Amino acid sequence: MTLELEFLDQTIMGNSLLQWAFAVIALLLSYLLLRMAKLIAGRRLAAFATRTETPWDDVVAQAINKTKPVFLLIAAIFIGSQLLQLPERIQSNIHNLYVIALQIQAGIWLGVITISALEHHRQRALKKNPAAATTINAIGFLSKIVIWSVVVLVALDNLGINVTALVAGMGIGGVAVALSVQNILGDLFASLSIILDKP
Repeated sequence: MTLELEFLDQTIMGNSLLQWAFAVIALLLSYLLLRMAKLIAGRRLAAFATRTETPWDDVVAQAINKTKPVFLLIAAIFIGSQLLQLPERIQSNIHNLYVIALQIQAGIWLGVITISALEHHRQRALKKNPAAATTINAIGFLSKIVIWSVVVLVALDNLGINVTALVAGMGIGGVAVALSVQNILGDLFASLSIILDKP
């Protein structure tokens, strides 16, 4: 018994083996609970969506089903690390990894919601004006660029990289591109105005 207690009192990175055991158990339980919550929520929302006519429950169900297992694992590692007294640098790296994974997952969720909403609008538009489908596809492509640009910038900012110069450079580059394709952009916004306003 004494030998077992001495063994459990051994420390790794300032934490006893017993603390590491609790952290690993918390990690595994958190991952399993998160996976179960995702599956249950996705199935129930999908079943509920079949009984309703509104598209939003379908969109939310699709977004939940797009939750990546890697994100759930990183979230579980973050939860398990809270039970340990780790060096500040390692704790900071785990926190940054979790925040970046959350931002990427949020980008995936936003992308699914945006594309699903535009697809619903496109299906409605095809019945009235088939030409509107191309414009809606262009909006979907631009929305993806905007979403992932914001995700990348926020992730870089969380890593301690100064993104002010990068944003300024992108702004100048955007103005240069806009000036070079102003006729195309003018036609695009005119077509959007016609489709949305329906004069």
